[in-house]
Amino acid sequence: MRVGVFFSGGKDSTISAFLMESSGYEPVLITFMPEKKHSYMLQGEALELTKLQAEAMSMEHHTFTVSGQKEVEIEEMLKCVEGLSLEGIAAGALESEYQKQRVDYIANQLGVPSYSPIWKRMSVEELYREMEIILVKVSSEGMGKELLGEKFRPNISTGHPLLEGGEAETAVLDAPFFTKRIVIKESSSIWHNTWGELLIKEAALENKP
Repeated sequence: MRVGVFFSGGKDSTISAFLMESSGYEPVLITFMPEKKHSYMLQGEALELTKLQAEAMSMEHHTFTVSGQKEVEIEEMLKCVEGLSLEGIAAGALESEYQKQRVDYIANQLGVPSYSPIWKRMSVEELYREMEIILVKVSSEGMGKELLGEKFRPNISTGHPLLEGGEAETAVLDAPFFTKRIVIKESSSIWHNTWGELLIKEAALENKP
C-alpha cells in the first residue's frame, strides 16, 4: 500500500516514514519546498538533504515547490500529490492540531486514509536517542546561533522537550535504518535578529563503519 509521507528530513517525519514501513506500508517520501521560509505548515531549512536521506532509506522521493502562504499552501500541496497514485497520506505531526487537521483534510480530499504514527507519542524520544540529529533552525528565546549544527537532545530548549511548536527544526544525518550516513562537508550559520538557520553547502553519503 503506497502511502505518501510528508517529509522534511527532520526527526519527526523521518521516524514516521520508518514506522510506516515497519508496519508494512510502502512509504513514498514527499518534500514540499516553501518559497516563504516561515510557513505555518512546512519546514524550510536543510531540505537539500532530503534526497540523500531518501537514498539512505531506499525510499521513493518526490519534491515540489509551494508558496508557503498560510492555507494557500494546503491547496497547493493537494494538487502536487494528486497524480502520485497514493493509497494513504502520513505525516510526522506530534502535537500540532493545525498540522494534523490539514493532513487529514488533504487525505480526505484524495479519498484515502490519513496516518499520524507519532501523534501524542512522547515515547519516540527513546527512538531519537538512537539517531544522529542536528539543529538546522532555532527560533526560541534562549536558543542562540551556537546551537546551529549541534546535536539535538531532548530538553535542549526551555520549551517543549521535543521542540514541538516551531522552537527549532532538525535534520537527520543517521539512524539505525539508514544504509549510509550523511556527512556535512561545508555549511554556514546565519542569524536573522531573532532566529537563525544552518545553510548546507555540501553534503554526501558515506558508508558506515
